[in-house]
Amino acid sequence: MKTNNPPLNESRSTNTTLAPGLDWTDKFGLYGLLLVILGSLSLLYVSSLILQKNTATAGHDTWVDNAGRLHVLGIVLGETALRDAEKALKSRSDVALYLYSKAGKEKMLSLEAYFPSIADHSKVVLGLAASEDKLKSMKPRASRPRIYPNGVTRMNLATDDLMDSQTLKVAWIKLVPSMQLSGSMLSARFGTPDQILKIENGIHYIYKSIGLDACVDDGNNNNNANTNNANENNINAGNTLTFMQPAVFAAKHADPGPNL
Repeated sequence: MKTNNPPLNESRSTNTTLAPGLDWTDKFGLYGLLLVILGSLSLLYVSSLILQKNTATAGHDTWVDNAGRLHVLGIVLGETALRDAEKALKSRSDVALYLYSKAGKEKMLSLEAYFPSIADHSKVVLGLAASEDKLKSMKPRASRPRIYPNGVTRMNLATDDLMDSQTLKVAWIKLVPSMQLSGSMLSARFGTPDQILKIENGIHYIYKSIGLDACVDDGNNNNNANTNNANENNINAGNTLTFMQPAVFAAKHADPGPNL
């Protein structure tokens, strides 16, 4: 039987025709661009999920033990030293001495450790427990005072005082989430607040059992409240979670004013 075999010298090839104007280099470049775009979209999606998860961490990891000690973000207020808090937050801090001044009130010194960004891009300020005498002794040794528009003065610690600060206990925590807070978000994380107050820098949601004062911007905040590095680090005083020991918190908020 006769078969129609092609001549031996005739090329047997599949159709490799590309789109008009595209060669193989262009085609591979297009595929590469598509992979980059898909990878970027996937990264944004995963980052968004991580951000939402980590923002909720303060709610799920906030509790009071049988001794009445408040646990927040792996830090035990009144017990955890700064060096251990840095390990818990997996970040190094910038420690400085602050002088707060309000009209008609005596100036107040405060030793604070600032974390510009933790894992979920939130900002954190830790207030360190130190006696008034200790703070006053640090002041003459501090250098390079910087006065912010809100009236707060920041001073760099001397080397020995900076090393000593690593052993000081955390007295309070101010958390500045990377996303805007809302009343519904707070209720979902911490339950029904004991008080809702309208104060100068926003609406405050008070949770006495966990020593939490959550401040939500009401749209009229001028961002000039006395908050650590408020101007330099763009910390919005109307979008903060401030934790302190429940007993101390109860004394401070003994007469918080009328509820909204």
